[in-house]
Amino acid sequence: MFKKSALEMNSFKTFVDIISENELIKLEKSEISKKLQLKLGVTWKESTSD
Repeated sequence: MFKKSALEMNSFKTFVDIISENELIKLEKSEISKKLQLKLGVTWKESTSD
């Protein structure tokens, strides 16, 4: 139930998609953050991903 609800949240689904698409590559938090910003069309301070 939680999984279904969480995946209905666009930002969380996008996060999961990024992780899944790059499962063979160990992405740094900053790399995930950049990809997430790009896909969601948002910006935040670099320290947000720390």
